[in-house]
Amino acid sequence: MKILFYYHSISMGGQQSQILSLCKEFSTLGHECFWAYDSGTDLIHNFEKYGRTEKLKTIDNGIKTRFNFFTRVVRLAANTATRIMSIKKILKIRSVDLIITSDSYGSLICGLSGVGICTRQFRLIGQDIERLEHPWFKLYNILRIDKFVTIYFGWPLVYDSLAAKGISKDKFADFPSNAV
Repeated sequence: MKILFYYHSISMGGQQSQILSLCKEFSTLGHECFWAYDSGTDLIHNFEKYGRTEKLKTIDNGIKTRFNFFTRVVRLAANTATRIMSIKKILKIRSVDLIITSDSYGSLICGLSGVGICTRQFRLIGQDIERLEHPWFKLYNILRIDKFVTIYFGWPLVYDSLAAKGISKDKFADFPSNAV
């Protein structure tokens, strides 16, 4: 099986360490892993022992200036479109069977990228999504992010938040100790 992980940063952190551990396990089972990311370098050498990395291009990498609201919205839209096209290309070229994401934004862009190509997406959640994914989680139903996710791997607090959004409990994996 070919598995694509999308998490925006490949720098050291809790989710990144968890992704690295999963890739190591999947690799020993004979699966091929890819990590699509936007920034960072800390874990590239460790990850490349178990899979390939795919750096996505973004418009504002490294730019830290103040912009007005309109400029921020245009830049977000442009970066989202660029990420969707880049991930769609990876899915096609690598013939990916499964996408694993870690946040609402990643689930949305991977879901849009995978339409007609890769229909299975697992979401690995290690943080309090209501607190740390604002405003994406607030827009979860409006953006219909759940339609792209096949299974959620999380913990009770996360499952309660998702259930409050109307997400079917049938999509919750019995995996209560997943918090990073």
